[in-house]
Amino acid sequence: NLPGYARTVEEQVKAFRKAADVTKDIPSKTGRSFESRSLPGENLREAVVEGGKNLQSVGNSLWNDLDNFIVQNNLPGVSSGMGQARMNHIIQQYTPIGKKGMQLNKNPILQRVSEYDEDAASMLTQLSAGGKTVPQIPFSDMHKIQTAVGRAKARAELDAKAPGASVEDRQALRELKDLYGSLMTDVDNWGTKNPAAQKMFEDAKNFWRDAVVPGVI
Repeated sequence: NLPGYARTVEEQVKAFRKAADVTKDIPSKTGRSFESRSLPGENLREAVVEGGKNLQSVGNSLWNDLDNFIVQNNLPGVSSGMGQARMNHIIQQYTPIGKKGMQLNKNPILQRVSEYDEDAASMLTQLSAGGKTVPQIPFSDMHKIQTAVGRAKARAELDAKAPGASVEDRQALRELKDLYGSLMTDVDNWGTKNPAAQKMFEDAKNFWRDAVVPGVI
């Protein structure tokens, strides 16, 4: 479950669904027959779920508009020097080494990102594969990576706050925060060179952050 809007209404949705699952035998006007009807909570539940979907649809349209603008204006990709440096650290610090070399699939930080988006986790590993060359990442791919890292970070924040949280949980939170911040710095640097696209990015990000999933992006 996503934090933010979805989490805010989660308990209400459960209650509405529970209410909708309970049927009542409503007597006819004559009292000679009954009709089983769901409680009105079902209608309310549908309205809440539909409202959440509508918010996501609007948010997605903002990202699509930005992607189209970038393609139409042939804007360059994002130079991810900061992201590359953080990923080099994460891979070197947390990847176990087996007989065949580094076992990236067992890197605990990458595993957390992979839970939300395997492709994004794979693209993160490629950030550190370019050696000293700073990678140029298409904005759509950078957005995909940022979203997955942001969701993993939000999950890590909950894990780190939980009673009995481990050292590994707190390490994961710190690394994901640093990685997310580095990626944001790369995007901000890209935006200074592309102000129109930067505004569209901020509008889309703020809409999702304020209306759909507060605190995630």
